[in-house]
Amino acid sequence: MPGALGGRDLWDRKTNFGSLGPGKGSQPVSSLPVVVKHCSACSFLSVGPPVEDPDKAQAKKPKSVELEIRKEVAKGYRDDPLQVPKRFEFIIKNQNPDWEDVDLLLGEMTETRRQLVLNTAQVQGAETSEEGLRQFHQALLALHEQENKPRSSEKGLSPLTEAMEREIAAAFAGGEPNEVISSAFKINITREDICTLRRLCWLNDEVINFYMMLLIERSKKAGYPTLHAFSTFFYRKLVSGGYQAVRRWTRGVDLFKQDLVLVPIHLTDHWTLAAIDMRKKTIKYLDSLGQKGDKICATLFQYLQEESREKRKMELPFSEWTLRSMEPHEIPQQFNNSDCGMFLCKYADYISQDKPLAFTQSHMPYFRRRMVWEILHQELL
Repeated sequence: MPGALGGRDLWDRKTNFGSLGPGKGSQPVSSLPVVVKHCSACSFLSVGPPVEDPDKAQAKKPKSVELEIRKEVAKGYRDDPLQVPKRFEFIIKNQNPDWEDVDLLLGEMTETRRQLVLNTAQVQGAETSEEGLRQFHQALLALHEQENKPRSSEKGLSPLTEAMEREIAAAFAGGEPNEVISSAFKINITREDICTLRRLCWLNDEVINFYMMLLIERSKKAGYPTLHAFSTFFYRKLVSGGYQAVRRWTRGVDLFKQDLVLVPIHLTDHWTLAAIDMRKKTIKYLDSLGQKGDKICATLFQYLQEESREKRKMELPFSEWTLRSMEPHEIPQQFNNSDCGMFLCKYADYISQDKPLAFTQSHMPYFRRRMVWEILHQELL
């Protein structure tokens, strides 16, 4: 689960891709070392080179020349992912690809495309290296067709156009990690920050705080509940220093005149959300792993009591309020160890519109891409 800054230890494992490997006289792919590494900003995969047929090797161009050619062609995979099948077809027809080339192409794909391609090619199977490449090509074509169809999990949601997808891909593409690609609300979002929105990466404070500010901006429009959202640092400061440590955090803001107050919470290695509804006098704790947060609700109510005494000179009767942790069956739950930050953001998004939490784990890849676009354009779809 994520840390506050989105950090994560690297880990390795071996994966078996079965019949994808080269044919007779070569090392099967099932025995190749496949190293998968994840970090807060990216995911990449590298397949070790097989033992090559000496006769075939002699017919190939010098490796230094071949590698540079493949690298030039593969660069476009990041900037224009919808052209993947066409580019791969060009390589097959006009060059002399082997599994080192396949490795290079895999390395330029996103985690989602790579796994779908490998899974499809594995199911289709291949007996020889040449047949394996053809099957791989067919898998890419099938993926291209699939990606141009509306995803069933995205029905009823704002569609992402091809132009939007290209912008998203470009945001994930190579560049300086510290390059600022969106700046607003006194928050700078760097390329490194935006890459925490890649699939299975952990969201960091900057991305979540930027998104909370987008929710506040939207709430100023007619038809939305009035909203205040604290930063991800608020609850930590409250717990460590008490009310006096955060007394000035609401300067210029009357919490009790808001319809909703959202509190993103970081628990060492997990993101959760507390939602305060001033209209209904409720404090709800939402945890995508189904854990209880009764103590957190109590801490926030105590904060509200002190805030009321300090700013309004009024008591806040406990008997009038309801504090509760939402049960797992009442709210969407995550099914991996990576999406708690995304669930926090989407809980906040739906609650700030007074909408039921009608989303699931299957929506998260779409929501991640959508959030990239929203942060780049500083507006919500």
